[in-house]
Amino acid sequence: MASLHVFPTVEIFAGRAVPHGYYTMVHRESWTGDSAFYLRMIGFAVFFTFLRLAVARWVVKPLGKPLNLKASNYTKLEEAIMQVGFYTWGWGYNAAFLVKQDWFWNPIICFLDNFPRQANEPEISFYYSLQIGWYLHGVYTHFFLDTKKSDFAIMIVHHVVTLSLLYGAFVVGYFRIGMLVMFSMDVCDTFLYSAKILKIVKSGGKVDYPTAVYYIGFGMIPVSWFFLRLVYFPFVVMRTTAIDAFVASGYDNAHGWAPFNILLFILLCLNTWWFSIIAKIMWRSITSQNLQALDDIREKEAAELAASKGASEGVKHETTHQKRAPSENAKKAPKKNQ
Repeated sequence: MASLHVFPTVEIFAGRAVPHGYYTMVHRESWTGDSAFYLRMIGFAVFFTFLRLAVARWVVKPLGKPLNLKASNYTKLEEAIMQVGFYTWGWGYNAAFLVKQDWFWNPIICFLDNFPRQANEPEISFYYSLQIGWYLHGVYTHFFLDTKKSDFAIMIVHHVVTLSLLYGAFVVGYFRIGMLVMFSMDVCDTFLYSAKILKIVKSGGKVDYPTAVYYIGFGMIPVSWFFLRLVYFPFVVMRTTAIDAFVASGYDNAHGWAPFNILLFILLCLNTWWFSIIAKIMWRSITSQNLQALDDIREKEAAELAASKGASEGVKHETTHQKRAPSENAKKAPKKNQ
């Protein structure tokens, strides 16, 4: 049973009467979005794929020679420009919408207002189709376009978890809390890939800027990652979905509670693991006082693994050739006369 004193407090913070009570979740006529939602979702996925090709041809390729970039950095720059462009605009759109919602400032309201039969605002429907289209495009680029890193398999898990959360939140009714999840995640990628652009552009030796710019750019990554993904996300967003959801809407509306929270916990584990890599890179750079130490160790590990695999295959081929050589020589040697 919910604590009744919670609701007057919520209404004071919300500044309005907030419908509350226990509303039994009933099976909808359809647990899917409307046709327009799917058309937008597929349309965005196709649009981002063609946009990536346009960025490669009309942005990165013309800049490559003047910046004296290595061929291996072209794909990295394409990826970074796309990521910065999407997450900067997407997070800005989401934040501009959220600051006007009382459930952003008091997240327990996400599970009030007749949850799970809340009105789905057009801005929310548009943003979910945009995000799902982006991650469908991301699956394609991860396999066929992007530079392979040591966390290749981990990123596949991340994309599957994210797509499951996005689609599940939209069709089951967790779309408000899903907007808060995206708010806590996306801006970190803006800082991450902005720093990568700085690193790639500087690598050609044609562009230089103060070292302070470099460290500030990279310094924003662990700061934003820690406070948004490792503080706000678990202690505000996950607490709301794991605890406040029961307080606000009751056990009868717990359909989807377990898988949704399990997926959020997997996301938290992935973000904690990635933060350990970020911290390792930053510490290595501070102790060595070398900007080169800020290189993405995932790319180095992937390159070393590929080189090691190539070397082992070379040794194996050479050993096989040596084993075959004596037998072939024996066949070629003339037989002695009996």
